[in-house]
Amino acid sequence: IGYQTSSFSATAYYTLGWSKRSFPEVYPNWFWANNDNRHKVNLLFSYKVMKDLEVSANWNYHTGNRITLPTNVLADGTQLYDTPFNFTLPPYHRLDLAMTYTMKSSKGNDFDLSASVYNAYNNKNAFFAYVEKDENGDFNGIAYSVLPVFPTLTITYRF
Repeated sequence: IGYQTSSFSATAYYTLGWSKRSFPEVYPNWFWANNDNRHKVNLLFSYKVMKDLEVSANWNYHTGNRITLPTNVLADGTQLYDTPFNFTLPPYHRLDLAMTYTMKSSKGNDFDLSASVYNAYNNKNAFFAYVEKDENGDFNGIAYSVLPVFPTLTITYRF
């Protein structure tokens, strides 16, 4: 779905999907793929503030990726698994913001100066997880994020 004027554009995407895999030599049944994201939503906005200045926002959401975690741990520490990719990480979402200023070089070529912020609201998206034993001897799945808010500055020179 999209909407556009001379200075503003907005686009929305939604995907509903399932993804399964089969590798009989590894596991006899069909199992969920690690990238089985049931719902995906992307919202994109851009606004031309002036002739040479544009701001944009991009929001991404998808249900969490799947990972394989043990379903049981024996007394000797042996980990047992029922199926591959048997757990789902928490949903993933982030907001990216950008501002681009277009200029001319002394030779007449265009170049852009862009400032952007990846994951502007610093959501701690789960990147990986593993099982950890707590002080009571119970096993818990712990998810970790890797990339926090990340600003960038880019110069693009066209010749």
